[in-house]
Amino acid sequence: MFASALAKNVLSMSTKLLCTRSISLQGGPLCAVYPAEFCEPSRHPGSYWTGMTGHLASKEFKAASNSHTYSNFYDYQVIKFEQMLLKKGKAYMAQRIMQRVLENIKLAQVEAYHKAETEEEKQQIQLDPIKVFNCAIDNIKPQIGVQGYRLAAMSYQVPHPLSPRKQVFMTHKWILDSLRLRSQKVPFVDRLTKEIMAAYVGQGSAMKKKQALHKLAEANRAYAHYRWENIKSKPKLRGRRAAKAKTSKFGR
Repeated sequence: MFASALAKNVLSMSTKLLCTRSISLQGGPLCAVYPAEFCEPSRHPGSYWTGMTGHLASKEFKAASNSHTYSNFYDYQVIKFEQMLLKKGKAYMAQRIMQRVLENIKLAQVEAYHKAETEEEKQQIQLDPIKVFNCAIDNIKPQIGVQGYRLAAMSYQVPHPLSPRKQVFMTHKWILDSLRLRSQKVPFVDRLTKEIMAAYVGQGSAMKKKQALHKLAEANRAYAHYRWENIKSKPKLRGRRAAKAKTSKFGR
């Protein structure tokens, strides 16, 4: 009796360990599979032992990804922009560029703060460079875009709402494209600082691209009903793929 109970406990524990995390060879850690009772990891270390309710005190948590950190200087938008800056695997250079840009923003805001004459003007100046950067990114984010749709011999630009991920991608791309098209005599850090400070007040070349896209979507709003049409047609199979897709009337 004792041996059978012990075997059952060992079997249940081994099954639980195998189901805790199964990683595919191609997907990596992002394809980890956890049981439904596991909770998401928290970015705040104090939340694990303070303020927990009864049902969370006995729960198990998923393993945090390598991008999680408890640093006070961590910001998702800054890290995402660093990845867009990254070229040829030079992560340190991209990180150093962002650090220098944030330093320049901080110095510019502190200088404006000391030049302000009244207390009301000083209170309106944001001294945190990360908040200035996030505000500039939010100002450039487009809310609506256009997608090409061909009907017979006519081609239409159909407006459609953009997903948050697409908004961030287009914002970062516009900023970097506007910087790389300018004169290379000015250092890249100074160009990026100037573009972010301009976007913070609603100006700059990236802001102009956003306004042009919104104007294009407004001009083509009469074709918005095509958004519910089957814009992406099913590709026609050819060769071996078409032969594999063919089945007989008996389903073989």
